[in-house]
Amino acid sequence: MSIKIAGTDISRVYKGTDLVNKIYVGNKLIFNNAIYTYASIVYSLGGNGQDAIDLYNTIPNDVRSNAKVILMPFTIASGVVYAMDNVTGELIPFNFSRASSATLFNKNKDMELVGNNIPRIDYGNYTGDVKLLVEKESTNLIVDSALATNTQSVYHPSVSLVNINWFDYIKTGRSIPHVANTDIYAYKQSAITNTLNYAMSSFVLMNDGSIPNFRFNENTVNGAILIDAYPFALNASNLLIKDNIYRVYGYKSATRTITGNNGIVKYRNNYGGTINASGYQLEQSDTATSYIPTTTTTATRAADHLTYTLSQNSSVYLKTNKRETTFSKNVGLWNIHEDLNNEGIQILAII
Repeated sequence: MSIKIAGTDISRVYKGTDLVNKIYVGNKLIFNNAIYTYASIVYSLGGNGQDAIDLYNTIPNDVRSNAKVILMPFTIASGVVYAMDNVTGELIPFNFSRASSATLFNKNKDMELVGNNIPRIDYGNYTGDVKLLVEKESTNLIVDSALATNTQSVYHPSVSLVNINWFDYIKTGRSIPHVANTDIYAYKQSAITNTLNYAMSSFVLMNDGSIPNFRFNENTVNGAILIDAYPFALNASNLLIKDNIYRVYGYKSATRTITGNNGIVKYRNNYGGTINASGYQLEQSDTATSYIPTTTTTATRAADHLTYTLSQNSSVYLKTNKRETTFSKNVGLWNIHEDLNNEGIQILAII
């Protein structure tokens, strides 16, 4: 909430010649000069200051009223994420590092690859909300993730190579049609270990523009996504990215140690149009994380590390794509990434 006159936001309020920092109605904060200062800085750096104001206004009133520092996913540089001083609006640095490149979805839902130590402001992974990605190290065990070659592949002869612009980043994929009385598959082979959890994911575009419906060989679904030739016990999950392209994903525990077949199959009993697929990813995890491109070998995305030194014992409000919570932290160096498990920070406030 902010002060408006004739529908226009008022970003500066004075009492005489003194700038008023905050205005309350009862206990409710209705104006904080700091967010407008911060928004102008975001704008000067090429960002959208109004987005920052809108997200700030979703923070619970008691948090906005009492927070000293608020981190929102808008202002970054190599090795640093900038939070907002909730009194002055000036930038406060949090240290960031990652020892590899990594992908993100920008505001247009196009994919970008950013270099070492570049924080990721993301709009497509996990949810469509803006967030600062903080992920653990993960390896894509699939070679040739864009399905451009026959390397470590088991493709049915009816599966063809297609050229599709996936998020202005991946350019190839495979087309998996429906053929009567035949199971059609596009697998990549990778070693798995008995009892370990693996997450499998793929970008999917149905030829008819429909929502992918993946499970097993029933006549009510389009196909299945497999780990070691076995579908998930429950339906695969879908996340819409853009233009009818979904990320289809799920996880299961390996039941043997083997070089298994992983990928998509359209069983003879399934229904619906051709499945176009690319961006295969197999991870030793129970979570499908951001896309890790591979060509001739597997590839590892290093962990995101985010740290800040607390000047005193503090209460912390945290909102991510997974949860909204408040907890306490002691004075000193805080390894924020240790309190996160493949999540995107939407708001972090130190109270």
